[in-house]
Amino acid sequence: MEQTLDGISKTLIIPLWARAVEIKHSNLIIKDYKAIEMMGQIEYDFNRFDSEWATQISIAVRTEILDNVLRNL
Repeated sequence: MEQTLDGISKTLIIPLWARAVEIKHSNLIIKDYKAIEMMGQIEYDFNRFDSEWATQISIAVRTEILDNVLRNL
């Protein structure tokens, strides 16, 4: 049974999905194994995001930028 998500949890499911599926790309930007693990523990139809490639790429790029900034502090 799919979990009912709303509010913040629904908003955060998209970046979680985007970070997790990035590992499938041959020229990946980030590797987030924790996102993959977390996604596997949530009963949710992530397939609804399959056509959201632009969102997925933008989240991966934003994550890489934030990681680089924090590494250089």
